[in-house]
Amino acid sequence: MQTLFRASDSQLLRNICNWLTGPARDCCAPNIVCNSADKDDNNGHIYFETIKNIKTGEIMTVDYLLPMESIMSTSQRRAILKHQYYFDCECSRCICPDNCRLLKCLSCNIGYIELDGESKESIWKCN
Repeated sequence: MQTLFRASDSQLLRNICNWLTGPARDCCAPNIVCNSADKDDNNGHIYFETIKNIKTGEIMTVDYLLPMESIMSTSQRRAILKHQYYFDCECSRCICPDNCRLLKCLSCNIGYIELDGESKESIWKCN
């Protein structure tokens, strides 16, 4: 077996994985991941691993973002994908409310404060 390339740079690895996963759809909550081999392994192999159960007929999904980008807000993730890959992400995580960033409403002590819209001028309101 011949090594075709070695992926040491994270950006290069991401681009290679995205190219190799052509049949996989982008999703900010993917069911497969692309990993390079352990640091002790000098073969330069890339592995695809499932991180969720995948049902028969279900589409494979992979996150096009780097790990640090994946934890960003919805608007930040979507901006990166738009800039680097020229599409608007419509995955389940991007179209649902960003519940990880909710704050307890101090006015009613029952609801949560969420951002109404994604622009800088958007207001926070109790749900």
